[in-house]
Amino acid sequence: MRRLIVDCVSPSMRAAPPKLPAIRDRRSVRAFLDKPVPAATIQEILEIAAFSPSSSNMQPWRIYALSGPVLADLKAQVRQSAACNPRPNFRSTRLT
Repeated sequence: MRRLIVDCVSPSMRAAPPKLPAIRDRRSVRAFLDKPVPAATIQEILEIAAFSPSSSNMQPWRIYALSGPVLADLKAQVRQSAACNPRPNFRSTRLT
């Protein structure tokens, strides 16, 4: 019986540096620089994210990348909404 082996890794992914340190050293960042992320960096992150597993390969996510005046408008709307309700009532469930 012969096996067919298909290489699904693109040349750009093969040439990319190992990502394991990024996964191992992951942390939650709550403060950000006021410096835009280069479009090429965002594109690379999205290409890598395409390899993320999903239940039954449903891939249910949608990605919206905003910049410029559209992003500034969204930020203003979020700030205004937060100011109107500074203590939202988040539901929580205690795990036992």
